[in-house]
Amino acid sequence: MSRHGDPTESARARVEQARERLGETVEELAAKTDVKARARERAAHAKARAGRTAHQVQDTASRTVHLVQDKTLEPVRSAAVKAAGTGRRHPGPLIAAAGLGGAALGAAAALKAAHRTRGKAARRAVRRARVRGGPGKFW
Repeated sequence: MSRHGDPTESARARVEQARERLGETVEELAAKTDVKARARERAAHAKARAGRTAHQVQDTASRTVHLVQDKTLEPVRSAAVKAAGTGRRHPGPLIAAAGLGGAALGAAAALKAAHRTRGKAARRAVRRARVRGGPGKFW
């Protein structure tokens, strides 16, 4: 017998340790290849994160509403409530006002487009005159 014990016992112990490490490695690899379980885990994390985000958004919106209500003067608030009630009871004038506002916006857009087009036509005419060397030659 040697000082360090039986060589076969030492070899058996090393083999047993190697088997345990190999078993752990195999389990880790099996966990990595389980696609369904990994997908479920990611989905659970995403769902939890979305829930936290939704709660934060809801909390922020609630605080904002309360802040606006606190900062808004009572006469302004009552006038807004009264106007909303009138608009619900008599939607005709509100619709007419919205139609007139839309028509005004449309007319403004048409005028702006016409002005822009005239500007382009004038610039084109100047360029043509320069190329031909006729009137409007500025150089």
